[in-house]
Amino acid sequence: MNKLKSIYVSVFLTALCGIAGYAIYDFMANPIGWSGVLLVVLPLQLMLARAFLFSNLARTSETLPLFTGLGVVGIVIAGYGSFSVDTLLPVLSAVVGFVGFQLYNRWYSNLARVESPLLQEGQLLPEFSVYRTDGSVFSSRELAGSPALILFYRGNWCPLCMAQIREIAAQYKEMADKGIKILLISPQPESHSKKLSDKFDVPFLFLVDKANAAAEQLKIAMPDGLPLGMEVLGYDQDTVLPTALFINAEGKIVYSDQTSNYRVRPEPEEYLRVATENGL
Repeated sequence: MNKLKSIYVSVFLTALCGIAGYAIYDFMANPIGWSGVLLVVLPLQLMLARAFLFSNLARTSETLPLFTGLGVVGIVIAGYGSFSVDTLLPVLSAVVGFVGFQLYNRWYSNLARVESPLLQEGQLLPEFSVYRTDGSVFSSRELAGSPALILFYRGNWCPLCMAQIREIAAQYKEMADKGIKILLISPQPESHSKKLSDKFDVPFLFLVDKANAAAEQLKIAMPDGLPLGMEVLGYDQDTVLPTALFINAEGKIVYSDQTSNYRVRPEPEEYLRVATENGL
């Protein structure tokens, strides 16, 4: 199923750009019909463009109801424009865009996740090993005696992950003052994590989960989760389910967010709340 999603999202986003481009190209021939089409396809494109260009969109609502409402209105307008000039192209384009969006909204974004039984609140964090960007081994045993926020993220290619990391970086001093270590773990190559480390220049542990070994061990791996085509940028096809963990100084998990929708992430204030509630 993940492989199918990987193919779908790349094809759909490419098709969405094509529909929007043609709507703009042929706009003057049928301004009403193509206005409806643009109302269907542009909201998602603008949202994703904002996410990729500015890395400031860490989460959305679960089902994007506003976009769905605009899509329905857009289909009605496109239908009116189509029948008024006796061509079905605008309304068919609007319907294709709307169906594709609903697949993205309710199927692709849904991770169909079963929470890992190893990462439930109240349990001790299982021991695992990953790698620093210099290639040396990092063991979770090194966290003994220190509370820590552990974020498993998909990679630099995921704009919502980057926005989430940006939020955490903005509050790192408050975390550091409480003695909290911050670990950012991804299955991406060391060079990508090193680039991220250089970009943020904060005292986090940027770690690499080679071959997704730790994710497999912790039951949060996502085989074939990379969108089709991203392989050319050096990423592996397998990735990780977005997961945020907070452990106390004894290594007990006091907070576990195993989101089932990749667009729904914890608010940054949530981590400080957890720290306060646990006396940090």
